[in-house]
Amino acid sequence: MSKLKTVEEIKDLEIAGKIIKDVFLQIEKKIKPGITSIELDKLAYDIIIKANAIPLFLNHEGFPNTICASPNNIVVHGIPNDNKLKEGDIITIDVGAKYNKMCVDAARTFAVGKISQEDQKLIDLTDESLNLAIKAIEPGKKIGDISNIIETFFKKFKEYSISSEYVGHFIGENLWEEPVFPNKGKKGTGLELKAGMTFCVEPIIIRGKDQLFVDPFDKWTVYTKHKGKACHIEHTILVTKKGAKIIV
Repeated sequence: MSKLKTVEEIKDLEIAGKIIKDVFLQIEKKIKPGITSIELDKLAYDIIIKANAIPLFLNHEGFPNTICASPNNIVVHGIPNDNKLKEGDIITIDVGAKYNKMCVDAARTFAVGKISQEDQKLIDLTDESLNLAIKAIEPGKKIGDISNIIETFFKKFKEYSISSEYVGHFIGENLWEEPVFPNKGKKGTGLELKAGMTFCVEPIIIRGKDQLFVDPFDKWTVYTKHKGKACHIEHTILVTKKGAKIIV
């Protein structure tokens, strides 16, 4: 169970959050047709190390890189490579850092050049559902309330599915802490939120059915079976007495 954070631990979380914000800012500047995800991986590594933090994903359970780079129909856990990104691609960059003892984890889905209206809609709706969920976070709410908001939002859009296998999680001294929680759920169920808790809310939305497979060779990369594109946006959240504070 993720423990309530002290004032000092919150300071460390905020420093780690600023480091990851800088990673995203620099990646956004660099993303364009022709760049490779391995170049983005090196950029993220250099920023995190220069800030005296630890790349959280690097060597985590054997993962070989600093970022997960997941373009188009790769849903999560894409391994950076030398393939050049193309005009019209979308790519999710998932990255974490540890500063002192505190971890943060976040993901953004970026456009590569000019993208289609349907791809932009996928990103916009995922972001909207996440923002609605975050606005509802406050002490006394249940974690199921947050999951339910995302599920209810996407019931209006039959062309999308919510990933059932890949879910949100609490975070603190470790990247993944209990409880984990899906982006679907019933109101009034699950852990009661308290000020000082930190967790990651991360809707992972697929155009088409929630039918996925893991690459049999690298054992990490998760694809949609039907080649439908996916969007993954994630924030690390601190629960305060007044509501949610976005760490990154």
